[in-house]
Amino acid sequence: LEQALNGFSTNIKAFKLEKWLTQILFSIINELTSHTSIIILLANYICHIASFSVKCFCPLILYFIENQPIKRGNLIGKMIHDFFAEDINQLPKEAIQLFVELVLLIRIGTKNGNDKFVSIFRHFDIPPIYEAALYIKKYKAALMLFEDYYCNVDLITQEEVLNDPSYNMSLKEAYEGIEDKDLVFGLPIVPKLDYGIDILKNNNLKWGE
Repeated sequence: LEQALNGFSTNIKAFKLEKWLTQILFSIINELTSHTSIIILLANYICHIASFSVKCFCPLILYFIENQPIKRGNLIGKMIHDFFAEDINQLPKEAIQLFVELVLLIRIGTKNGNDKFVSIFRHFDIPPIYEAALYIKKYKAALMLFEDYYCNVDLITQEEVLNDPSYNMSLKEAYEGIEDKDLVFGLPIVPKLDYGIDILKNNNLKWGE
């Protein structure tokens, strides 16, 4: 797996999605053959239908994490971290959707108290992940990750965050995405003309109304 992930940051931008996914999956399948011989059939299927690599990526990654030592699972954590460290504008949206889904599935394992998933999730840099979720319009997922992150930062960091304009911008985008105007109006008012115009547009209002 280490060899398959060598140059990962370059591969995800230089090659088609199915190509680098297949490379990773074949490495994982190779490591899992001692657990079940049936998995070889999966490799054969991927060889003939490359697009199948997208469908089986998340389930196979989760199976790998569950059946390997924590140290091996942390390789997956590093892969995910490196993915979201990239400029999302240079990544295919299908890949972003896939990795956001993977993060959410690992989060479920974390909430269930699985130590292997906890070990991976706690090393994630969450802000780039919820920003990526916003980018692909997964607003509910973004909001969930956003709340997870900021509910667990210390009080000093919370005060710094509340004074950061990007915090309210991200939150506003998520609220608008789920079409909850009440939540949008609950955000701190920004004393700028652009902000006022934006609020009017969101409520189909005009000046003087």
